[in-house]
This record gives sequence, C-alpha cells and structure tokens, in this order.
Amino acid sequence: SRQEKGVTGIEVVDEMLHACKEKFAEAEKKNPWFQSEDVRLVKGDALHLPIEDSSIDVAAQNCLFNIFKHDDLKKALQEMYRVLKPHGRLVLSDPTCEQKIPENLREDEHLRALCLSGSLSIKDYIKMITDVGFGTVEVIAKGPYRILDTAKYETD
Repeated sequence: SRQEKGVTGIEVVDEMLHACKEKFAEAEKKNPWFQSEDVRLVKGDALHLPIEDSSIDVAAQNCLFNIFKHDDLKKALQEMYRVLKPHGRLVLSDPTCEQKIPENLREDEHLRALCLSGSLSIKDYIKMITDVGFGTVEVIAKGPYRILDTAKYETD
C-alpha cells in the first residue's frame, strides 16, 4: 500500500465527524498553514481500528483508560499496538488515581463518561500498557486533575 502522510482521526460518533469537518473549514480560513486534506477522518472505534497493521508512526488518545472497562481497555491497547510501526510511539493522556476507586463509582456510567471513575493507579496504568507489548514508558507530566466528591455517590 502507498505511504500516507498527515493525520488520521478516528471517531465513532457521526455528529463529531461532522463537527470536525466544520472546524477544519474554519481553521483553514484562520490559519494559512492548515490544510484539511492533511487530515483524514475515519469512522471507527478504538476496539476495531480501521487502520492497517504497522502503518502509524504515532498514536495518541485522551481518556481511553477511564472510559473502558478492563477487557475493552486491553483490546483498545492491543489495537494501538497493532497499528503502530516498529518503534512507533503511543501518547496517552489520562487521569490516574492514588487510591482504589470503590466499585459502585467504577460502575457509574456518568462518572465513567466524565473520565473519572475508570481511573487506575499509575502502577496499574503502566502495567496495562506493558502487558500488551509496549516497552519503555515515560511519564512526561503528572499533576492534579479533579477532585471527586464521593459523598454524593456513597451508598449505605
């Protein structure tokens, strides 16, 4: 297959794909350096990336760990590993937690959608990454994200 250059964006929600295209047109008007043809938008999801094996230099995501449950997270990481070229890089941005999140909060779909209740400890986070085959893990930045008021979610 031919070598492609640029960025490939994967999105599962049609409305988001449409919004991206609108923002691209706006970005082209405001930024002479931006060309929307450098970005390929593809409908798909993280569990079945519509991307060829070993074809991507850098894969990036935001909040993957905190939305998926364990088995789906493992599958999504395996998919990223599959599409990356040898020596490719995976760039992640996810909240992690210092203490175990209670199961009732983990199962709360609203909190999971807010990228809060699915958080893992940094140790478990790195283990998930390395268990699928990734080698060196570098933590570039770490800082406070949000404070979750667990009192309103506690059960008797």
